[in-house]
Amino acid sequence: MDKIIEKLEKETGLTKEQAEKALTIIKEAFKAGQLTENVKNSVEGKSNDFKNSISSFFDKISDKASEITSKISDKVSEFTDSAEDKADDLKDKGKDLIDSAKDKVEDLKDKGKDLLDSAEDKAEDLKDKTKEQANCALNKAEDELKDLKKNIQ
Repeated sequence: MDKIIEKLEKETGLTKEQAEKALTIIKEAFKAGQLTENVKNSVEGKSNDFKNSISSFFDKISDKASEITSKISDKVSEFTDSAEDKADDLKDKGKDLIDSAKDKVEDLKDKGKDLLDSAEDKAEDLKDKTKEQANCALNKAEDELKDLKKNIQ
């Protein structure tokens, strides 16, 4: 009996409870003398048709599931590729911004150095001019002092 139930489960796709119920119905029909050889042949034929129908149904479901799984896999791959591309773009943009900032800092550093050098040069020039003017004023004062001494004498 268990082997017949297992066979019904495997070949027709029935659950164990359904297979047991079907077997009980058939047994009762045999006991009641309701089944003849033609009916048995008919039941076997319908059982095969049912089995083939169920098998075809599950094949179609399996094919559809494979198709859906393939589509989902393709979409996930597309999404992953797109995300990777965008991450690479962001990384490149970030690198470009950092490089640009470094260049600007270097430019400012160079300009600051140039300004400092220029200020030092101007301070040196001013010092030289001031010293020269002071020397001129001192020489003029000395000359005037000499003239004054001559005039006094």
